[in-house]
Amino acid sequence: MNNNETNHKVSHVGKAGIEDGYMVHYIRPKTEPKALSVPVNETRASIIFPTPSIPGYFLFMAEKYERNKVRKNSLLFLKEGEYKGYSELLENFSDWAVKLKCKIVYCDQNETGFLFTMKKRVPLLHAPLHLPFGDDEAYGMILVREWLADKSLLIPTDTILSDQLKSTTEATLPPSFHAIRQIVGGFLTDNTARMKAGAKVVEPSGYHWG
Repeated sequence: MNNNETNHKVSHVGKAGIEDGYMVHYIRPKTEPKALSVPVNETRASIIFPTPSIPGYFLFMAEKYERNKVRKNSLLFLKEGEYKGYSELLENFSDWAVKLKCKIVYCDQNETGFLFTMKKRVPLLHAPLHLPFGDDEAYGMILVREWLADKSLLIPTDTILSDQLKSTTEATLPPSFHAIRQIVGGFLTDNTARMKAGAKVVEPSGYHWG
């Protein structure tokens, strides 16, 4: 696809009609008898801004409504995008933020012009002033490894995120790693609505830390 953007058949996020929850809706393939929808608590995102040598990157993930076998609310991959320019990054991120009902995005607060324009495009979006574990990349790696090991990160294998995590080391920290560590850290440190009822189960993709 153009700009290395991947869709993975996510359509949009809508209200679920159950407390304050939402439903992730997927585009139904012609081979499937019915469309798939997954209950989630909320959607969050992270933006890593472009540099002269590295494209910008955004990631959306949703916290699943149902707890898994290790008593965590798994984080479900929704959408990612990689863009060299600020305008493309802003336009595509903002469009998906609306479709995916995202209200929190983790990003560098020094990018004031981008944040101002983003807020105008998506008024309900909030960017916390402090990134979760912002300067502690080592702890971020521990968190991501832990969540991958117990299958609490549901990431398709054919994504930029999956490819880059397989080659992540202490010496090479790609944009997608910073995005996922911010989202995991955010869900751990910020209060979120916890749903009580059961839900459909989406199996992990089989991804393992490389």
